Amino acid sequence: MKINWDDSFDLGVGEIDFDHRQMLDIYNRLVEACGDARGPIEATLIVGELTGSTRVHFTREEVLMADYAYPEIEAHRQEHEEFIGDLEDLERRFLSAGAPELCLGTLSELGRKLIGHIRDADREYIDFFHELMERQSRR
Repeated sequence: MKINWDDSFDLGVGEIDFDHRQMLDIYNRLVEACGDARGPIEATLIVGELTGSTRVHFTREEVLMADYAYPEIEAHRQEHEEFIGDLEDLERRFLSAGAPELCLGTLSELGRKLIGHIRDADREYIDFFHELMERQSRR
């Protein structure tokens, strides 16, 4: 259930890759906390940390997208809002229920979304940036 960093996550942008590694590290700590049944308080704290880290990362991405006039910024921003909503929902559910089975099932889906976002949605805007820079360098 843990997610190990591999080259398919590497987008070639230092700050973004650093953020992604940090988010995966926090996610893996959450998986460990749920697997060890450490309790809803610790899991909730880790989800809060992941939410904060993710917000900072998404802001960084959105600034880059605006700077480069990325045409799909609104759709990407919507994905960000949905992901933050998922994290906030998870935090509420831990506070109210805290059951390990809730934790593990929900984390699996969250992990898939995180991987998908990095490999697909983020790859799209990074590819756009690279193409734009390449076109500008030819002028």
